[in-house]
Amino acid sequence: MTENNTMVYVVTSGEYSGYDIEGVFTDKILAGGFVDKLNEFYKKPPASGDRARIEEFFLNLPVEKFEATTVRMTKEGSVLEVWHGVGKDSCTYGFDHPGNLMWSSYGKDEKRAIKVANEKRVQLIAKNLWGVDDPQREEERD
Repeated sequence: MTENNTMVYVVTSGEYSGYDIEGVFTDKILAGGFVDKLNEFYKKPPASGDRARIEEFFLNLPVEKFEATTVRMTKEGSVLEVWHGVGKDSCTYGFDHPGNLMWSSYGKDEKRAIKVANEKRVQLIAKNLWGVDDPQREEERD
């Protein structure tokens, strides 16, 4: 967000009612080591929904910093929708049922949000990750 905001790395596992916070770190390398240990210890396969992963959060953000713009974009780069909301997710993504990219970023600037989503679209296609919802899977393929 800015150099004045502290990022924390929250190690989580599971989904829905089985979702757990395993640990909180201010160092991404330490968090990554913990993720590796958890997954090794519990022998979680890479595609498992229970697999430990890192979620990133900023500490003590002003309320207006939680305003986000989400872009819905086709694989070919057409913008289908842009909407504004309030939420904690920044630079996260997913895919809707027809396979369109849903990319959220902080701020109200639609032009910037479309540019960021388009850049991510190109990266996902280049890495053959189109349709992969789990950001942890992206890190495994790098």
